[in-house]
Amino acid sequence: MNRHINQAQHNETFLAFIENHSPDDYNDWKITVIFYIAVHYIQAFYLEHGITVDNHKQRAEVMQNRNGEPVSRLCFTAYQSLYWLSIDSRYTAQGCIATHRDQLVDNVEDAKDALIKVKEFVMNYFNS
Repeated sequence: MNRHINQAQHNETFLAFIENHSPDDYNDWKITVIFYIAVHYIQAFYLEHGITVDNHKQRAEVMQNRNGEPVSRLCFTAYQSLYWLSIDSRYTAQGCIATHRDQLVDNVEDAKDALIKVKEFVMNYFNS
């Protein structure tokens, strides 16, 4: 495995810590952590292909096979969903507004579902 897999697993441990110690709070941060777990899994995949990806835009382009190794449509769609959930949770300040907390709980679950798809794609590659 490579350093990005290690970082993804480290972030997963942090997510578990947040969820265990504050199950009803910090959902905006949980979504952000979930997104960055996915980022590291994708980075691991591309590092194995000798492809350096430096930013979110470039990663999306490479994932769509514009200039690199493609990922499955399911993986790309899940990653894009995580990207937008993360943007929404970080920049709309919904975590601070009580009326939006139920939506954030749903978004955390959606983010976890999307992460499973990204992680499965990458780990299936490494285990094949």
